[in-house]
Amino acid sequence: MTRTVTGTGRPGFTLIEVVVVLTILGIAAAVTAPGLARMLGGGADGVVRDVVSAYGTAREAAATRAARTSVLLELGTGAYWVVAGPSAGDVADTIRQGRLSLTPEIRLTGGDRGWAVTTFDPLGHARGNRVFVSEGQEVHEIAADPWTAAVSVQRR
Repeated sequence: MTRTVTGTGRPGFTLIEVVVVLTILGIAAAVTAPGLARMLGGGADGVVRDVVSAYGTAREAAATRAARTSVLLELGTGAYWVVAGPSAGDVADTIRQGRLSLTPEIRLTGGDRGWAVTTFDPLGHARGNRVFVSEGQEVHEIAADPWTAAVSVQRR
């Protein structure tokens, strides 16, 4: 029995098949990328989530360390620090620090002279500035309740 082999005998894809597949993948990526960025925490929602997380860290530290704990947020740069103390002459202890993912479209406002400071005490109270995160016409207001220290976010 004789076998007839056509072509080169090497398995593979033609150039046109590869180009078509890459074009389809490129179109799919272009369509899904904006939605994926929002899902992964981009934009104002991601900044709001990070501020609320810092507040949660401070609230928990105040309760576990039995010390006043503050979130210091520099509104112009998005840099923040979560610090415990100082008490009885001690130096403040930095628990966490970071920088929010600000873009030219995302602005932080509120606070006083470029800073927003919110302090949580061991008894479950909070005091401090409201923080506003805005992107275009969308504005989020972040505040800690003075009596319960619960953090709330409202869209305006």
